[in-house]
Amino acid sequence: METRISVPDGIIFLLDPSKKSVIVPTYDPESATASNPSCVSVKTLPECDGEVTLRLIRGTTEHDQQRLERVFEGTVETPGGQLAVVTSGLHRALETSVSGSVTRVAILVDDIEFPSVVEVHVE
Repeated sequence: METRISVPDGIIFLLDPSKKSVIVPTYDPESATASNPSCVSVKTLPECDGEVTLRLIRGTTEHDQQRLERVFEGTVETPGGQLAVVTSGLHRALETSVSGSVTRVAILVDDIEFPSVVEVHVE
């Protein structure tokens, strides 16, 4: 699935929206992502500079990987069986059901500093 949105604050989060307590990882200006067990943050193109294409892809695929760089590979706690890409205002841009209380993900972007394409691969 795919959507194109202006991203408030130039940051998105990958988390289980049904989880009552999610801790936002500490922002690292030197990195495209930051993470902890309950959340991954990904910096994006700021809202004032345009829209960002977000993709949520089940499984591993070769889709656009030739021009994208992997910036995160790890897991996110998903005790409620949901995984969502949300904005800083908690708008759910993309969401999918997952099995298991921990979900393995990989995040790819088209630009390390100001990504305008962010792909989340859910394994």
